[in-house]
Amino acid sequence: MMGCLIANSSSDCREEQPSICDRIQQLHQKNEEILFQRLQRGVKAGELTQETDIRGLAQFLNGVTQGMAILARGQHNPEAIWNMAKFSMQAWPDS
Repeated sequence: MMGCLIANSSSDCREEQPSICDRIQQLHQKNEEILFQRLQRGVKAGELTQETDIRGLAQFLNGVTQGMAILARGQHNPEAIWNMAKFSMQAWPDS
C-alpha cells in the first residue's frame, strides 16, 4: 500500500471503528493546525496580507495534500499529481 497513512486510513474509516476514526480526525485537525500556525507566521512576516483567510487556506491546503496522497496511492501518473500541485499554487493568494 502506497500513499499517506492518514489519507489512506481516512478513506477506509468505518463507523464500527469509532476510536480509530476519532484518532484519524485528530490527526487531520493537527495537520490543519500546523498549516494554520505556519500561515500565521507568514502573515506576521508580511508574506501574506492581513486579509488572507488563513484558516480557509489551511483547510484548502490540508484537503489538497490529502487528495494528492489518495491519488498517489491509486494512480501511477505523476503528471496528475504534479498538475494538482501546480494548480493549487495558482490558487495561492497574492501577498
